Amino acid sequence: MKKDIPVLLLTGYLGSGKTTVVNKILNNRKGIKFAVIVNDIGEVNIDADLIEKGGVVGQKDDSLVALQNGCICCTLKMDLIQQLHEIIVMQRFDYIVIEASGICEPEPIAQTICSFPDMAWQLTKDGIPILDCIVTVVDALRMQSEFACGDDLMKKNLAEDDLESLVIQQIEFCNIILLNKASEITPEELGRVKSIIRALQPTAEIITCDYGDVDFDKILNTKMFDFDKRKWKVLSLKMMTRMMMTTMRMSTNIITIIMIMMMTRKRNMAITTIITTTTKAVRWRNTASALLFITVVSRSIWRVSMSLWRARCRKMSFV
Repeated sequence: MKKDIPVLLLTGYLGSGKTTVVNKILNNRKGIKFAVIVNDIGEVNIDADLIEKGGVVGQKDDSLVALQNGCICCTLKMDLIQQLHEIIVMQRFDYIVIEASGICEPEPIAQTICSFPDMAWQLTKDGIPILDCIVTVVDALRMQSEFACGDDLMKKNLAEDDLESLVIQQIEFCNIILLNKASEITPEELGRVKSIIRALQPTAEIITCDYGDVDFDKILNTKMFDFDKRKWKVLSLKMMTRMMMTTMRMSTNIITIIMIMMMTRKRNMAITTIITTTTKAVRWRNTASALLFITVVSRSIWRVSMSLWRARCRKMSFV
């Protein structure tokens, strides 16, 4: 009998509290039968050990699948496909939870799950995994102590291999953010962390919690995930940020030229520059960039003019 099974992808940096959330999911009292895929990047499956020590899953319990010596976000795509299929064939479970390694990017994993019908079409007769939701666990205390309440995530020119870049990708590509250990920082710090997360991820729901204690109705069977839509939102956000930074740099350069002209009494050239650049901005295809450009230039020119006027008045007062 064909049975499609929803999948929850749980991501987050090392130590954020993913395994705690998994323990609570496995201990659920709603009668939901979960299969858990635990990904590990090293030789020792630390996450699996933690779960076993918690008395949740025994060594002979096949509800825990360990993918060792590899990373499901890059090298073990077909292994993940096979494990998902084997769980579906068992017809014992209602839900699959994938706990990704702390250094995994969620997008490739999501793409693998969503590509199941294409990559393993011969296995679809038994059912397919349906990615229901991506939940990223963010350690509020670590954000406060190691990332300056999130300010470090907003740095310019971050390299792809920087830790901040990984955390950003985990935050950007998800539907729900569990802001864990929220009570361990001050309300002001928590507010700052939330504002940074919201700037990076405008659409995801942010749920504050402690010790992974969250209402499962908020993260299970949500039907939130849509790969194409999520991918487009992330790309759009990146493009908008890049566009704004480029526009601001252009505006700053032009404003500097205009200031020099006005301060050297070449006001006619300054006015000509203003008219020319504004006309070019209006002709830009991207209306948002044009409006932003015109606004920044206009406000800056007004401030420069007022500064020059005040300086002139002060000079006249001393005459």
